[in-house]
Formats: sequence, structure tokens, C-alpha cells
Amino acid sequence: MDQCQLGVAFAAAHLAELQRQADRRRRASRVPDSTTGQHHHEPGAFDAGHCRACARQAGLLDHYRRVQQEEATLWEAHRWARAAHRRAGVALWSSGAAILLAVVALLTG
Repeated sequence: MDQCQLGVAFAAAHLAELQRQADRRRRASRVPDSTTGQHHHEPGAFDAGHCRACARQAGLLDHYRRVQQEEATLWEAHRWARAAHRRAGVALWSSGAAILLAVVALLTG
């Protein structure tokens, strides 16, 4: 099997997995039949993953969105901290090189 065929096989497998994930999400987001007004579980049993209506009633959708926003904010802060760390390292090395050059210039000059 050459690389082209291998790449096509991997792409087909990836597309199949994406389709399965989309189907799972689609099934999870279905709201129960509004004509009957009943869920497919007993009144005392609660499953937030059952349907969006149950999760919405429990206030979990807002919580989930809030958690996602906080995670995104945390990752953004982490990215900024890494960039600042890199820039501080460059500034430290360049100032050290400048001091070394100044000492060499004083000694030779």
C-alpha cells in the first residue's frame, strides 16, 4: 500500500469517526416529544446527559458554557505567560551580551 492509499484510508477512517461523533451529538441534543410533554425517564430519575431539556431545566447548560469560558480564559492566560517568559529570556540574554560587549569595549578601548 503506497502513501497515497494509506492517506486515503486514514482520511476515510477519520471521516467515519467524525460522522459517529456528529451522530452522537445530534442524538444527545434532541428534545423529547413536546406533544406529550413527557420525558423517557421516570420523574424521580434525572440524567443530565439524557437530553438538552433536562440539562436546561437543571441549569447545567449555562454552567457548562461558563466552565468552557473559564477554561478558555485560563488557556489564554497560560499562553500569554509563556510568551512573556520567552520574551523575558530573550531580554535577559541580550542584556547579558550587551554587558559582555561593554566590558570588552572598556578593556580594549
